[in-house]
Amino acid sequence: MSLRTAVGLSLAALLSGAACQVQKPNQASGAITITVEPNPVVIRVACLASVPPPEFCLASLDPTITVAETGGVGGRLELIDLIVRNTSTGTEEGRLSLDSTWIRTQAGTDRIEAGGRLAFRPLVSGYRVRYGTVPLLVFTIAVRFVDDHGNIINQTQQVGGA
Repeated sequence: MSLRTAVGLSLAALLSGAACQVQKPNQASGAITITVEPNPVVIRVACLASVPPPEFCLASLDPTITVAETGGVGGRLELIDLIVRNTSTGTEEGRLSLDSTWIRTQAGTDRIEAGGRLAFRPLVSGYRVRYGTVPLLVFTIAVRFVDDHGNIINQTQQVGGA
């Protein structure tokens, strides 16, 4: 084989190799879990000491919510929704949306590293309950997390009140 033929074959192999498609591996996606402590959430009710008793009292709750990244890709918490539903009446009693500014203020950051966790305590107070009744409430915590690859992960956790 002449040198010219060997160079020609090498050049042909090089050019045909450039046309091959290289498949990129699928990018990993973040995943999150939500835990709430205590579970069930403790509801404290305070009533004014008056005669006759007041028609309404005020309830508050102070759970610790922990969001953990479990998929191996870090990211940022974008939004947390807290929804209160009265199971006796089947009605939504309240909704609170906490954005990344609130999260950064409460936890110091909205970022969760791969395998990391972020905990915070959203104090909910001033919830009206009728005097002498024990509300049967369910709390839904909905979290939106955007991982470092741009994937949007929505996760919810439901806990009861006691």
